[in-house]
Amino acid sequence: MTTATLDPTTEAKRQPVYWFLILEDATKNGDHITAAEAQRELARMGIRVNYGRATDATEEATPTTEAKAVWT
Repeated sequence: MTTATLDPTTEAKRQPVYWFLILEDATKNGDHITAAEAQRELARMGIRVNYGRATDATEEATPTTEAKAVWT
């Protein structure tokens, strides 16, 4: 009998919090390609994140999240 070992990085990528952190970091750094990848991964998990534009140039945009449960 063999025991499969899980790569911690692979296991982390299965968790939404991993992709939220990637999205937040990419957004702050202006990395639109990585931000889009993170949003796709979150969407695949059933979580949609929309960043809204600030109403005033001095305000920071804040994320709004809509989470939908995915039942299989």
